[in-house]
Amino acid sequence: MYRITLDETALYYPGDTKNVLLDATLNVELNTAGTLVFTCPKENPCYEKFFNRKSVVSVYRGEKEIFTGEVREQEKDLNQNKKVVCAGLLTYLADSIQPQKEYHNHTPYQLLEKFLNIHNEQVDDRKKIHIGKVSVTDPNNSLYRFTNFETTLEAIMGKMVDKLGGYLKLRREKDGLYLDYLRLEEMGKMAKQPVEFGLNLLDYTENLSAEDVTTALIPLGKELESENSKNEVLKKYTDITSVNNGKNYLVSTQAKSAFGWVCKVVRWDDVAVPENLLRKASLWLKDNQFEQTELNLSAVDLSEFDLDFETIECGDRLRCIASPFGMDRVFPVMRQSIPLQKPGEMKIVLGSQTRRSYVQSSHNSVQSLREESLATRKIDNERVQSEINNIKAQMNITSGGYKVTEYDDSGRWLRDLYMDTPDKNTATKVLQVNMNGIGGSHNGFAGPYNTAMTLDGMVYGDRIIGHSIDAEKLSVSYTSQVEKQISNAKQEAISDSDEKLKSYYTINEVNTKFSVTDRKIESSVETVNQKLEQKNGNYYGTYTPYSSNAPANSWTSRSEKLNHVGDFFFDTQTGYAYRYRVKRDCLEIKFNSNCRTESANYDWVEVFYESDGKIHVLPKLGGADIADKRIFVPNNTFWLYFRSDGSSHDYYGFKIDAIRKSSSRQEIQDSLAVLPNDAGNIIELSGSNYPESEHDPYQDNTRKLWRYTSNESLDSYLEFDWVRVSDKDIQAAKETADRAISKVSIVEDSITSMVKKGEFGSFMRQNYNSFLIGFNESSNYVQITAGQIGLYNGSIDSDSRRAVFDQNGNHFYRDGYYVGKIGTNQWNKDDSHKGLVFDLSPEGKYMAFAQKESSYSNSYNTMLCFSRSGSIYDEYGLHLGCNFYAHGFKVINPQWEGGFGTTATIHYVQVLEVDEYGKVRRWGENGRMVFKNGILMDLTFYN
Repeated sequence: MYRITLDETALYYPGDTKNVLLDATLNVELNTAGTLVFTCPKENPCYEKFFNRKSVVSVYRGEKEIFTGEVREQEKDLNQNKKVVCAGLLTYLADSIQPQKEYHNHTPYQLLEKFLNIHNEQVDDRKKIHIGKVSVTDPNNSLYRFTNFETTLEAIMGKMVDKLGGYLKLRREKDGLYLDYLRLEEMGKMAKQPVEFGLNLLDYTENLSAEDVTTALIPLGKELESENSKNEVLKKYTDITSVNNGKNYLVSTQAKSAFGWVCKVVRWDDVAVPENLLRKASLWLKDNQFEQTELNLSAVDLSEFDLDFETIECGDRLRCIASPFGMDRVFPVMRQSIPLQKPGEMKIVLGSQTRRSYVQSSHNSVQSLREESLATRKIDNERVQSEINNIKAQMNITSGGYKVTEYDDSGRWLRDLYMDTPDKNTATKVLQVNMNGIGGSHNGFAGPYNTAMTLDGMVYGDRIIGHSIDAEKLSVSYTSQVEKQISNAKQEAISDSDEKLKSYYTINEVNTKFSVTDRKIESSVETVNQKLEQKNGNYYGTYTPYSSNAPANSWTSRSEKLNHVGDFFFDTQTGYAYRYRVKRDCLEIKFNSNCRTESANYDWVEVFYESDGKIHVLPKLGGADIADKRIFVPNNTFWLYFRSDGSSHDYYGFKIDAIRKSSSRQEIQDSLAVLPNDAGNIIELSGSNYPESEHDPYQDNTRKLWRYTSNESLDSYLEFDWVRVSDKDIQAAKETADRAISKVSIVEDSITSMVKKGEFGSFMRQNYNSFLIGFNESSNYVQITAGQIGLYNGSIDSDSRRAVFDQNGNHFYRDGYYVGKIGTNQWNKDDSHKGLVFDLSPEGKYMAFAQKESSYSNSYNTMLCFSRSGSIYDEYGLHLGCNFYAHGFKVINPQWEGGFGTTATIHYVQVLEVDEYGKVRRWGENGRMVFKNGILMDLTFYN
C-alpha cells in the first residue's frame, strides 16, 4: 500500500474519500532525482497548499519512505484539477555553482566532500546535503580534477560518476540530507530467485535480436614484440591457444546449438597473460556481451518468475539466465515506474546503461570537449613556457661558432652556413640559409635536415611547440570532433526515442494480431489506424498539450486548425501521445435495448451523412452491440441503411427510441463513402417517425434506405482540443497477450500438476494480484479490483459501465449516469434499526416496476413508478399503471388532490313513493350518510 504526504500532511491515502489523487505515478532511475506526477482534484483538502520549489512531497510504501521530492510544476486542466510534477531532492544540487578551481591528489571521498561543502555554502539550510557513505574508489586515490562554473550536480556526475562509475543515493535522516556514493552491490539487495528465460528472452528486450548474439569468440590480448616485429606486416597478439587445448577461440555450446556459429573478435590490449585472457573471454561470452541489453518486465512478468514485485526497488539486482543465448548475468534494476493506485501495473527496466536524451548527450559531449580543451591548453601552455625557457637558455650562449659564406661560379651569393667547425665536411651542427629557406641539421652538411622553414610556407620539424600552426585546420579538427560526438549522441537518442515511440507506428501489426478478437477491439484499432493515416505532423515536449500552449496556441484560423486535425504531440517525459481533434454539434441517435441482428458481418445498420459536398459513413452496427447503442451524426439530415442476408434467424432487428440534439459536441469517427444503390426508393421520414425494421424476426434479404430530417438546428461552431490516444496501451495489451499465448501450454501443464498435488489453492493465493490483472486485461465485461466487481457492456469505460458491487451495495449506471443503488442502511434516529433500501441518485429520474406482457411485445409497461416531475410522468410522486387491490386492508389517512376531504354524518329524509301528480305519498325519516376524509363509510336508506 502506498500513501503520499505533502509537507508531513496526508495528501493521499488509499480508500479515503477526501485525500484523493488521480493517476499518481512514481518514476525512479539510478543516478537521477526521479519524478512523481499526479492530478489533484479540487475536493482534496491540500488543493491550495502546493507551492513550487517549496512544498515537499513524500511517498511511503507501508512505513518506509521510498521517494522525497519538491513540487516543481502545477497546471490546471479544463476541470480545474491540478496536474502536479515533483522532482526528487537530488535536484537541490543543481541550485549551486562550482567555481573555477583545481583539485590535486584527492580521493573520491575528499573530492565529493569539497563539492558538497561549496554547495552548502550557497543554499538554504533545507537544501544542504552532507556527505554519507563513499565506497567508490580510484586505483591511485589521486584524482586530478578542475571545475569551471558547472552546477554541483553536473560536477559530481561529470567529474566522478561518469569517470569512476558508481551510483548516487540520497538519504533523508532526522538531522538532514545525506548523499551516498556507492558501488552497485551496495545499492540494493540481491534477489534470491534467479530469473530464467528461454528463447522468449527476445520478448522482454527491445535492443537485442538473434542477430546480436555471439556464439563463438576469438580473444586477442597485448601485441607481442619480437626482434623482427618492426618489419612484420601482420602483428601477433597474446591469445588463449596455450591454455585452451590448442584452440584460439571459445564457444558457447548452448547458444551455438540455438543460433549456429556466430564468431566475433574482441581485443584486450592490456592483457598479456593467456590465463587472464581466457578468464576475461569466458566472462564476456556469458556476461559482458549483454552489457547493452535492457530487459523490460511488468509486475505480471515478475509474478510469473516467482518474484514479489512489491518489494523490488531501484538498485536491486536480479540474476538473469538465458541458456539458449549462453547468458548468465546479474542485472541491476535501472528504472522503475509505479502507478501508485495500481501497483499491479508496475514496470521495471533491468540493464547497465543509463539512457540520455539527445540534448543531454549533446551537452555532455560539448562539456567533455570543453574540459578536454581546457586541460590540453593548460598542458600546452606549460610545455610552451618550458620550451621558451629552453630556447632562451640556448640563445644566451657565451661561446661562438663559425660562419661560412659560399658563392656560385658567377660570384653570386649561394648560401650562409653556421657550423660548429670551420669546415662543412667535418661539422656536425649545421644551420643553412639560402634562397629557398632555412634548414637545420645535426647530421652535418649532407643532412638530413630535420628542421626547416621554406619560402612556400612549409614548416618541418620533429616537434612543433605552439598554437599558431594552421589555425584553420585545427578548428576544423575540433569542429569535426564536436560534430562527431554530437552526431553519435543524436543517433543514440533517436534510436532510444524510436524504441520508446515505436508502438505509435506499428498499428497495422496490431490490426493483424487482433483481427480474430472481439470486433470492438478490432474497430477501435481500425479507428486509431485511420487517425494515424490522417496525421500531418508530430510535435514533442515535456508537458501536456492544451489549446492554450504550444503548438496549438499558434493556430488561429479555423482552416489552419482543421489542417492540423490528426497531428500528434508526444510528451517525452511521460511517454504519452496526444492527437489533435475537432468536435461538432451532433444529433444523438438512441437505439432500443431490444435491438439485435445476427451479426454486424451479415446483417447491419449503417448511417450516412453529407459534409462539405462529400458522403461520409459511420461504422457498421449489428449483433448484440447495437442494443442501447448511441451514435452521433454531425448533420440534421442523414441516411440510414439496413441490410440483411438470406440466413434464417429469430432476432429482433432494430428500433430507434429517440433522435435529439446531443447535449455536448462530439468527435466523429467516419470514412468517405457513397450511398448504397441496392435499396430501391428512399423512404423519407422526419419528426418522431424514425427508421425501423420488422421485429421478431426481421425479414431476410432486406435492403432499405431511409432519409431522416430532424427539426433540431445544429451549430456550425467547431471545438478543437487534444485527446490522449490509447494505441500504445493497445500495443502493450497485444504484447501481453502474445506472451500469455506463448506460455499457455506451460501454464496448463503446471496447473494440472498442481491440481494433482493439491497445491492449486496455495498457488492461487500467492498469485492473487497476478490473476486479477490478467483477468481484467482479458475481459471487456467484468473487472475485479480489491473490494469491488464491475460489470460493463463490452468496453471498459464510464459510458459502458452497468453495475458495480462493493461494500455499500449494488450500484447501477446507464450511459455514464449513476442511477442509484440497492443496499443496506440504518435509521439516522436509531442505528439499531437496519434495513434494505432502494436509493435513486439525483441523476436517476424514475424508479419503476414494469412488465413485458408477452414475448411479442416491443417494450415493458410500467406498473408502479416513482417519477420526478417532467420525466415518465409530469407530476412528482408514485404512479399506478394497473388496478390496486387492498384485499380488505385499510387505506389510512389518504389525502386527495383537493385536500383531505369531508368528515361528517348527514341525516336525510328519503322519498319512498310519489303519486301521479308529484305529491309524496310515503317517506322514511331516518336516512343517514357517514363520510370520513371524503369517503362514504356508512349508509342507512330504505328499499
